[in-house]
Amino acid sequence: MLLSSPVGASAAPAPPNAAQMQKLEYLVGTWTCEVKAGGQVGSAHEKFESTFRGAWLLETESVPGSDGGFVDIAKHYTGYDTAKKQYVHLGPNFDGTYEVATSADAAVWHSGTDAVAFTKVSNDRYTMSANEMDGKPFSFLKTCNRTS
Repeated sequence: MLLSSPVGASAAPAPPNAAQMQKLEYLVGTWTCEVKAGGQVGSAHEKFESTFRGAWLLETESVPGSDGGFVDIAKHYTGYDTAKKQYVHLGPNFDGTYEVATSADAAVWHSGTDAVAFTKVSNDRYTMSANEMDGKPFSFLKTCNRTS
């Protein structure tokens, strides 16, 4: 059992990556996305939350379920590694797979041989795109607009 006490409590200091995480702060909120992948079109909902005193963003991705509601398919964390001087994105997917990606600038993300471009269009819109997946040509475009 964990015990806590207000004695000596004070505001927690900012995490060491606070300055770099400010770049991603605009993502906090909910988003509706159109996804075009491999000739198919679908939709997704994204929710970003600041967590661990701002050291990480928690992203929950949901897609339409058979009951008309939305089903969570991924929970990923994005942060900044001050020792390696790079952004990191990692977490599990519903199918037992996982994602691990890194980026020097939070604009181009690398995972193995794949590269995905993440473009901030405005504080209320972003896109993700790729032309190759697993070393093979593959068209992917996700366009997301803020809903709250």
